[in-house]
Amino acid sequence: MLNQRTGHYWQLNQTGAYALQRLLDGCTLDHVAEEFAAHFGIAPAQAQQDLTAMTGQLRSSGLVETG
Repeated sequence: MLNQRTGHYWQLNQTGAYALQRLLDGCTLDHVAEEFAAHFGIAPAQAQQDLTAMTGQLRSSGLVETG
């Protein structure tokens, strides 16, 4: 991903890109966390924490905005 305002690049791995696409498609963070927990065999709380960290980093870097 490219922040056109700053020129900084930010790269997502395949899992991060999938999570971001699901969120952009309108899924809630809770729903995506449940999907990840089931798919990867991790605790739902861990999936939620990981997704919250990823979206927080995207927000702080100016690559996504919440509205």
